[in-house]
Formats: sequence, structure tokens, C-alpha cells
Amino acid sequence: MRTNIRQYQGADMDARLLEADPHQVILMLMNGVLEKMAVAKGCIERNDIQGKSKAINSAVSLISGLQGVLDFDSEPEVSQVFSNFYDLMSRKLLEASASREIAAFDELTELFTPLRNAWRDMPQEHKQEGLEKLRQKASS
Repeated sequence: MRTNIRQYQGADMDARLLEADPHQVILMLMNGVLEKMAVAKGCIERNDIQGKSKAINSAVSLISGLQGVLDFDSEPEVSQVFSNFYDLMSRKLLEASASREIAAFDELTELFTPLRNAWRDMPQEHKQEGLEKLRQKASS
């Protein structure tokens, strides 16, 4: 039964990615980071070390994906700030994983959530400006 649910979830995610614009993809990555941190926290509470490790690895991979889409050509200073933040998040996640301290996961969630919320709540006009910049960059 669990395999069927995972297959459905995977197919659903694939379909959403195919239909998503770049803004939505980044939001999906950010939501995934928060989800995986919550899963890791739950695994620690249940003493599921293997599940915790899998969730942490997934969260770090998602953060790496966020880092990979930073545009250092167009916005080097802003991109560097985000890159440093993502480095910090990855490092702190690995430390929280090793220490198994629940409070560390709560702190990381509190640190990451405002960024996700700001991205999620970005005004439509700013989203459109970003998409236009991507189109211009792709055509040059």
C-alpha cells in the first residue's frame, strides 16, 4: 500500500513540476526543505535514525538545488547572500542531525520559514519581472 502511495505522490510531483513556472519550482523546493526538516524531527522523536538520515539528506539536496539556481551573473551580491544562507542551513542541518536536538530543528524551521513565506507571498508583478528577466537571458 505504501509503495502505491509513494508512486502516486511521485507522479503527482512530476506533473506539478512539468506545469510549474520557475517561481513555483523554487517554492516547491522551499516547501520540500521545510517538510524534510519536519520529517527528520519526527524521526528523531521516534528514534528512527535511518529515516532521520534520509530526511536530512533530502533537505540538504533540496537546499543544494536552491543554491544551484542562484543567478550570480545578474545579481552577484544578492546571490552571494542567499548562497551563504543556504550554506549555513546545510551546515546547521547536519549539526542538528548529529546532535539529535529537537530544538535545533525548530530553530532552523524558524530561520527558513520567513524566506519561504516571502517567496510564496511575492507580489505577482515581481514574479512577472523575474520571468521576463529569465526570458531575456534565455534569448541572449
